[in-house]
Amino acid sequence: MKSFKDHKMERDEIFNAIELAHEVDFIRYFQLIPDVVVFAWSKELLEVSKGLINMASKDDKIQQLISYDTSFYHEEYYVTCIMMRNTTLESNPIFPVAFLIHNGEVQEYHKMFISEILPCLKLSSSQHIPLAVDWRKGVIGAFKAVMPNISLVLGRNHILKSIDLWGRSADGTKDDVQVLKDNIEKLRNSESVEEWKDKHEEFRRQWSKPFSNYFERYLHQPIFQYSALFYTKKFPSFLEKASTNNVDDKLDKIIHNLSEWEELPLDCLLLGLYHLQLFYVYEFQKAQFGLGSFTLKESFNDLLRQPTEHTQFPAYMSVENIIKIVKPETPELVSSL
Repeated sequence: MKSFKDHKMERDEIFNAIELAHEVDFIRYFQLIPDVVVFAWSKELLEVSKGLINMASKDDKIQQLISYDTSFYHEEYYVTCIMMRNTTLESNPIFPVAFLIHNGEVQEYHKMFISEILPCLKLSSSQHIPLAVDWRKGVIGAFKAVMPNISLVLGRNHILKSIDLWGRSADGTKDDVQVLKDNIEKLRNSESVEEWKDKHEEFRRQWSKPFSNYFERYLHQPIFQYSALFYTKKFPSFLEKASTNNVDDKLDKIIHNLSEWEELPLDCLLLGLYHLQLFYVYEFQKAQFGLGSFTLKESFNDLLRQPTEHTQFPAYMSVENIIKIVKPETPELVSSL
């Protein structure tokens, strides 16, 4: 069999994925029965993440945000990603910390993954670092089961998408759906429980009975408890606004909106995610030498190091090239490795 480091993968995706687990330091857990479940992360990025969490736990001015998002549904697998901000760099770039790949939407798999990754990150409920999640009960229930007092927030994207889905099922017009979204945004930006109650009563009188029933059944409690400004403003990340999108535009483009990722077999998907993390590992290292895509904030110039003639970095793929390289139908060698 060809080496994963030098060649394209063969088509037997399960066999190749198992082989990948032995060849690169990335896959932490692999289950085949009754469902495929994979935990994967880079140890180097994990160390970066622990340092950033420790930093934020000591300085309440640092706007750290951790996200837990099922980024897309592959043809056979859900891909869930833990992401966070590198707050030592300009624009606080968001990077993928760890991945859960599973072909059954089962709360137990989220619990297994969360139980494994949270201790590795040294994340505790006492640190009050917000963790943005989607509103599905399985995800929220998994976090509450593992760490009952963790500070969860509900991301805006998931709320708006649920309203879009309701609008399509109810044959609502685009304008009607936008009015509902605007109403929900105003609710979310309530600075007190009293303000929420007043707005809620006002909007309920305007809403159709079907949407009002949908909101009360599925959205009211999660938004009230995890997404309203009167709750989220205690976190530095949301001082003047309710919880916003879970991921930034760049990572969203890389993972969430690229349909090519959804077409990859498991082995190629894992190889692509492995190279995605390598990109961040080496780009973050370069930033400490004043090189690469990211720039250290002035307040963290104590981390800046002077490059020497011996300063070298391994070759690694740009994010734009990862999909081109790992697609199984493309026969050329991976020249950059």
